[in-house]
Amino acid sequence: MLELCLGLSGIPIPLTTVTAFYFAIISRWKKSLFILIISFVFLDAGFGRTCPSSCLMAPFILFLAALWRFQGNTSMILLQILPGAAIGAFYLISTAIYTTLHALLLEAPLQAFSTALAFKYILGAACSLPVIILALDYIAKKLALRRYCSISRFQKFHADDSEERSQWQ
Repeated sequence: MLELCLGLSGIPIPLTTVTAFYFAIISRWKKSLFILIISFVFLDAGFGRTCPSSCLMAPFILFLAALWRFQGNTSMILLQILPGAAIGAFYLISTAIYTTLHALLLEAPLQAFSTALAFKYILGAACSLPVIILALDYIAKKLALRRYCSISRFQKFHADDSEERSQWQ
């Protein structure tokens, strides 16, 4: 809801995408994919898009989360600006693809993306990821749940469902 309000007022910050990255780090990819697609469909419906262009982000978010989980450092909060900037850049690319396809299909004039808009996307995602991590880790700590900053690169990606697997075997 906050992303819709900010986006419609001219401040494009991909909060849903950044939050989806957080959940892709701390949970299984199957659960994350379901949450990603549902949230992106509602986000696109809220913006009134005819094509769910945000769903293009789901495979990228899952890939970036797996890559960052094994190669990145989740314990240093300021280092989280890097995946945030990558999320913002890909969000900008997917929005540009959607706008271009929409203009070509409807034979409307192409809208040019300004450098300021690109800077807003990338800076907004880069700055919002550490803030979202701090806020959701605080809530997870109070609820005794898995936290983003406690994930180490040596943990298995599917460590949280090992009990479920042993139950079904």
